[in-house]
Amino acid sequence: MSAWTNPVIIVAQAYLKNVSVSDDGARLVAVDVVNGEDKSRNIVVSEFSNGAWQPVQVIAQNGVCDTSQDTHLVMSGDGNTIAYVDWTGKHPWCISWIGCLMVGGASRCC
Repeated sequence: MSAWTNPVIIVAQAYLKNVSVSDDGARLVAVDVVNGEDKSRNIVVSEFSNGAWQPVQVIAQNGVCDTSQDTHLVMSGDGNTIAYVDWTGKHPWCISWIGCLMVGGASRCC
């Protein structure tokens, strides 16, 4: 049986919440609860590549994290799709991964 690796800091200057990880553990998406406004928290992604976590990329700014509501992100097992509901609680969004970079423009799932 393999041993656990040592913990690695992914983002030192941010507080990430509601993290979702791909099945292989190489991609993650989270809400950055420090940066952004109350109803426009950053949705960020990172990828483990070349032996290290890459700097997070902001892919959307419509997340929420407060005492009454949280954005809960779900990443598909293959890490190619992210789904969540924005701060209104009414609009579902999906974002697709292309290659090793996220598509900057999120599109509503209809």
